[in-house]
Amino acid sequence: MKIRKWIVVLAITLIAGGLGASQGLAYMRANYGGACSELSGLPGLMQSMNLLALGSCEVKKNGNCDDNKHICSISSASGRRTGVCRHRPHVGCQCVVD
Repeated sequence: MKIRKWIVVLAITLIAGGLGASQGLAYMRANYGGACSELSGLPGLMQSMNLLALGSCEVKKNGNCDDNKHICSISSASGRRTGVCRHRPHVGCQCVVD
């Protein structure tokens, strides 16, 4: 009986962990995906592991977009999408798909 309880608790924990990880990854992709410069911290680690797509905006030395609302592209494993360069406070210059 104790082994069954252990297996049920382990299965529920794994399912909850998987759902939480997928929600966290979706949040990170929505907020940090398409950044046109190198990020730091956890988003930077995810960017170096190719879990976050990169944008093609021209970035100034201060991290702002070279030409705000300039057309850019995001290349990822799922394909290439076009968007607009925008300055975002937590990312800097980011290619945003509308």
